[in-house]
Amino acid sequence: MILIMSHYLLYIISIFIMMLLHFFVSGVETALLTSDRIRLEDLSGSGTRSARRALAILDNIENAIIMIQIAVNVFEIAATAFIAYLATTAFLIDEPKLVLVAAVQTVVFLLLCELSPKIIARANAERFLMFSSYPVAVLLVVFKPLVAFGFAISGILKRILNVADSGRMILKSRDEIDTLFKIGEEEGVIDEEHQVYVSEILTFKDITAREVMTPTIDIVSVEINQDVRVLADTFANTRFSRVPVYEKRVDNLIGYVFYRDILKNRNCKRIQDVMNKVHYVPTTKKIVELYFEMLENLIPVVFVVNEYGAVVGMATHEDIAEEVVGEIHASDQSEEELIIELGRGRYLVSGKLDIEFFMKRFNAAIEKRGFETLSGFIAYRMGKIPKKGDRFTYDKYTFIIEEATERSIDKVILQSAKKKRRATEGA
Repeated sequence: MILIMSHYLLYIISIFIMMLLHFFVSGVETALLTSDRIRLEDLSGSGTRSARRALAILDNIENAIIMIQIAVNVFEIAATAFIAYLATTAFLIDEPKLVLVAAVQTVVFLLLCELSPKIIARANAERFLMFSSYPVAVLLVVFKPLVAFGFAISGILKRILNVADSGRMILKSRDEIDTLFKIGEEEGVIDEEHQVYVSEILTFKDITAREVMTPTIDIVSVEINQDVRVLADTFANTRFSRVPVYEKRVDNLIGYVFYRDILKNRNCKRIQDVMNKVHYVPTTKKIVELYFEMLENLIPVVFVVNEYGAVVGMATHEDIAEEVVGEIHASDQSEEELIIELGRGRYLVSGKLDIEFFMKRFNAAIEKRGFETLSGFIAYRMGKIPKKGDRFTYDKYTFIIEEATERSIDKVILQSAKKKRRATEGA
């Protein structure tokens, strides 16, 4: 009798073990799908080993998900078999009543082994995943043959259904964005002052890389085979913190050099010894997506390429932030506030002024060619981003560049071309 009771007790214990394992892997699944990878990377960088293991699991999340699905079914089938055995042998329940037993089991498993762990894991995703990282690693080894089989089936289905991995990290909350800025600041990729631009950046979803880049014609760069002293002189003369490197043609940019890398490697003989890896993005890349990708991967500079693969410009995270802030400041002002009358027929005009408003306000005849602002018209007309003091005459006005950066035209002095000629004649 004691042996029989011990036999049944072993089955009861086995059922509880299966339920606990089911609870565990269900929670792990939710933790995998809701964990903040950025926080885990931050913890891993601080030396937390469990965070490092959790990241290793996230790096192979597809294997982990397949393992979890297999494990859930194995544990549930095993528990069902044990319950059925006890019901028919220990409690002598006949087959019709087994349906009721199965229904009760389903409800219990749903509440205790599915919903409860998911609620707990979702509320404490990173902590749950770090806590379970070692057991999950063990389960991945135990179920490795079945996972390999499941992975093969998954690959076949992906090819049949033409499903591709995006490979993109999705930011799920403002907290994740704040963490990105914190890490970016610590790594020296982003200045603290740019953190205030987060909310504004998210509103400019349609601005592309082409609109914030510095065109190649305005980029100060060095040829890769030049002497390192030329690079050092370029830094000294321009006071830039980084200088792009090209090979043979100035539009064939292949990398860039940080000023600090020159300081750290004073004895280097070749530019390529201190050159950083280059990242390319298309001109149509949205700046919101680009900005956070640069932060996520700690990329300070990207080169912008057109549809033919030619480099047409360079963009930095500072370019994006400045573009957004400039747009915000301009949008806070009326069009008339962007025009200041200086007297004697001269005006100080913002480059952000809408070109349609400009034409109506000054009765100017300008044929639109894809630009929307006064700065866009000037850049199109001059074929470059002009410098302060540059000027040209169009229709009945002379445009004099008053303020400009290496990538934008901020303020322009507008005066009557006729008055200018009369003043010149009188002189």
